[in-house]
Amino acid sequence: MAAPDPDWPKEVRDAALEEARRLFNVGITRVKSDLANGRLGNLFTSYPQQMTIKDAYGANVAFKTTPRPMANRLPSRFLGELGPVAPKSIAGGA
Repeated sequence: MAAPDPDWPKEVRDAALEEARRLFNVGITRVKSDLANGRLGNLFTSYPQQMTIKDAYGANVAFKTTPRPMANRLPSRFLGELGPVAPKSIAGGA
C-alpha cells in the first residue's frame, strides 16, 4: 500500500496507516507450511521486483523511480517495526 495522501486530514491518514499495518500483520501471520511433504512455510517480505510506473500507480504500490519507465518496488515500511523478532533475511530465491 502506498502512503496515505498528505492532503487527507490527520485522523484519516492515521486510520489508513493503521489499517495498512493491520493488513501487514495479517499477511505475515498466515504463512502456511506443508511439513508432511518437507516444505517449510516461506514468507517473502521483500524482493527485487520491477513493474512499469503506470502499473505501480494503478496498483497503488510504493516504489522508487528509475531513469527508465520502470519502478522498483519498496519493502514494507512495517518490517522495521518487527524488531528483534523479525525473521532473518535469506538471500537468493527461486
